[in-house]
Amino acid sequence: MARRTKEQSEQTRNTLIDTSFRLFCEKGYSKTTLEEIAAASGVTRGALYWHFKGKEDILVTIFNEKTKWLIDELRSPIHDEMTMSQAIKSFILKFIGPEGGAGTTAVRDRFGVLCVTMLFSHNAAPQLVYDMLAGIDRQLCERIAELIRRGQASGEFSQGIVPIYAAKFIKLSVDGFIINRIGNSIAGKKFVMEPESMADLIIGSLKSYSPEQRSAAPLQAVTEV
Repeated sequence: MARRTKEQSEQTRNTLIDTSFRLFCEKGYSKTTLEEIAAASGVTRGALYWHFKGKEDILVTIFNEKTKWLIDELRSPIHDEMTMSQAIKSFILKFIGPEGGAGTTAVRDRFGVLCVTMLFSHNAAPQLVYDMLAGIDRQLCERIAELIRRGQASGEFSQGIVPIYAAKFIKLSVDGFIINRIGNSIAGKKFVMEPESMADLIIGSLKSYSPEQRSAAPLQAVTEV
């Protein structure tokens, strides 16, 4: 009986998380109420408060669960048997490929858009979430930059690339890919670019880029991590 109660409690918690995630994506964090979350989850507010202290606690839990795979990835060693082209491509596809780091493509896309909209919506989420996003973004760019530096050392990538700038470009490209893909899905349009093609295009630019292609002005606008 105790085991069943524990399983039911865990199921209720998961339902609250999934429902909150859906409502935050559909309505926005600030416009979603605890009453709506409880009602849509089929539980009372008392049951909600049994599992979470409030809306901020739910949001932080969602971010922790949706980014766990990425944190683990950032902490894992870089495999020496992989070329840096393979390592970066694998990393990109974990964000935009069909077999990515956390859940289906649709779930990862929705979480990506939720992150972006929160970053550009002043006071739309607790400061703790902004700090979490900024920290992950910084670690992500640092990891990609490190892969690029190794690729330059091995002769895979162009020596004219500034690793941290290229890392930021890759991050922005992935963000744009996700936003456009979900935007097309909402509009009922087909998104023609395949994840593999996107990754190959990025890898190709890392290999073929020459300093003559670089404009000093845009680079001055990029802030160092």
